[in-house]
Amino acid sequence: MPKFLRLAPFVKGYAFSDEKIGSTFAFDASDKLEVNVITTLIIKTVIDEDAYLSLTTAYIIGTPKRLVVVIALDDDGDKERLMKKPLPPLHPSLERILDVLDGPDVYETH
Repeated sequence: MPKFLRLAPFVKGYAFSDEKIGSTFAFDASDKLEVNVITTLIIKTVIDEDAYLSLTTAYIIGTPKRLVVVIALDDDGDKERLMKKPLPPLHPSLERILDVLDGPDVYETH
C-alpha cells in the first residue's frame, strides 16, 4: 500500500510525466484516463514502498502551476535548502521507471 504522509510545503523527488508515459506506452498523452491507469499500475506493481518517503500530488513550481503525482524522497519547509540537499541513492524500483518520470526537482505541496 502506498505511503501518504503529511508533508512540508516543499518536496523533492520525481514526478510522473504524462508525455513520457504516453510515449513509452504508445498512446496519446492527452488521454488522462489512460495516463492515470498506467500511473496507478506503476505505483501498485513496480515501486517498492521502501523506495520513497511518500506519494503526493504537488505543483510544478513556475507558471502556470500544474498539479502532478510526485514520488517524494525528501521534504522541507525551506525551498532553497531543499534544492541544495542531495538526494539519497535511488532505489532500484525507481531506477526502472526513470523513463516515465521528470526530475529530480522541487515541487510545492498544496
